[in-house]
Amino acid sequence: MAGAAAYSAFKAITEGDAAAIATMGVGAVGGAGVYSVVGSMGLVAPKVGLAFGIGAVPMAGIGAVVGLAAYGIAKLLDESEISETPTQLFERMEEKVLLMDAYSEAVMELEAFLSGEDLNQKFAVLGVER
Repeated sequence: MAGAAAYSAFKAITEGDAAAIATMGVGAVGGAGVYSVVGSMGLVAPKVGLAFGIGAVPMAGIGAVVGLAAYGIAKLLDESEISETPTQLFERMEEKVLLMDAYSEAVMELEAFLSGEDLNQKFAVLGVER
């Protein structure tokens, strides 16, 4: 997360992109929103004897870093050589998942057949029916 945020900060400074500031703002608002829903959180390290609360300002800061990291990841993906739309990517990945499912089923059937478990089950069913 920190690496993506550092990358996006570097890109925003070199390119003068104001969208990075906007994503930080959205992230900060999101962090403040999380604080308002969850309330005052705290961290406890019992072995060290350390406990401290996390307030609204640190949560907003964490949200800003997350927003900046999201901007960096989007910028990285935007600059890559990928020309597929998200829908095309999903369809391609869906085909691979379906092929993997079919392959897994075939391997399980073959394993059951080779181990004799498949035949034992069939004979057990016939024995119960008789």
